[in-house]
Amino acid sequence: MAGLLLLQGADGAVAQERSSVSLNYKGSGGYSLVERTNLLRYDNGKYTGLTSREVRSFISPAPYPSDLPQNAPEKEERWYDGNFYVLEQTKRAGANAAGGIHDSIPSEFRISENGILTMITDNGFPSYRSFPTFTQEKIFPGAQWQGTAERAVDPLYKGKFTRLSMLVLYTFVGEEIYRDKEVYRLTAEWQTNYGGSHTDPTGDSELLKAGGGHKADILVLKSTCEPILIIDKVDETFFYRDKSQVRFQGTISLFTEFPPAVERERLRPALNRVSAAAEKNNVAVEETSAGLRLSLRNIQFKPDSDELLESEYARLDDIAEILKLAPGSQFLVEGHTARAGDIATEKPLSQKRARKIAEELSKRGVNQSAFLVRGWGGDRPIAGNDTEEGRALNRRVEITILE
Repeated sequence: MAGLLLLQGADGAVAQERSSVSLNYKGSGGYSLVERTNLLRYDNGKYTGLTSREVRSFISPAPYPSDLPQNAPEKEERWYDGNFYVLEQTKRAGANAAGGIHDSIPSEFRISENGILTMITDNGFPSYRSFPTFTQEKIFPGAQWQGTAERAVDPLYKGKFTRLSMLVLYTFVGEEIYRDKEVYRLTAEWQTNYGGSHTDPTGDSELLKAGGGHKADILVLKSTCEPILIIDKVDETFFYRDKSQVRFQGTISLFTEFPPAVERERLRPALNRVSAAAEKNNVAVEETSAGLRLSLRNIQFKPDSDELLESEYARLDDIAEILKLAPGSQFLVEGHTARAGDIATEKPLSQKRARKIAEELSKRGVNQSAFLVRGWGGDRPIAGNDTEEGRALNRRVEITILE
């Protein structure tokens, strides 16, 4: 990150130290990120319609890897596990809304105190990385600094993301109140400059270059410097090998929302019933950094299938009653298999089974659109796979009330 550039007033005097502030990222809890795109599209200079897309996510704090050295600087950073999904996509006058249960696009990353985001599992989300970043100097209204950031783009929705580097000039505007929260306001400007020596070898090979400009308004919480609102005004053009070019003009808006805390006292009687019968119904109630988790152990499906055995219905009746007591929450349903047989089929099978559980719970009155589903296959065992008892524990579905 470049050094701080102090702006002077009309009389040439630098603002006094007493008015300065420090910006340090201190996020720690879970949050929901919404990215809403509304762009006018021009193909080869001709207007072809309004392109809109909305991506939602739930991002939970995660522990750092246990094998990190004791003095590793990464231990000082905030680690996150994200679950992203495309909510809707609109082209021209038509609309395709993706409602109901959402398959999760996984993402893992960490963020340092100055806002630098390092991707660990990268599937294209979040699209803005290390944005905003913060200077370590004390600053005052009017102060400027530069930061390096990155944006993952898929302009034609081909499923192939390209990473664009960003050299951003930030200006600190000051503090204000936004929706009853104390916030700092920043502005940011940068130019899109892709092509030549600035390319992504893992990106879309058909994309030759891109150029354009961005101006963004940013609000970050005064207490934690977590960004809660970003409005990016976009005007950029992408050039492809087939001589086509696509220009986009409009806005990309990012909103951060914080989930309500789970009212555990309201859930307590139902949780106590489940816990009391844990040995019988094989449901474990666990506190995690992402929220309250209900783990259905030794879940029974037909072999190599997502068809649930009827003997499981009573367990799901109990779980549904608990989830209905948290109506404002989102629920992450994660499927796990024992590591046995064909490893290549484990993850897709666990994804299908997680979806089946979400479908069954929605039939029992739980809001269908509140579900995110994710399959891990046999990657996260909680016991050994060398005994039937261990495999039974690993063959599970976990439902987390996200908070």
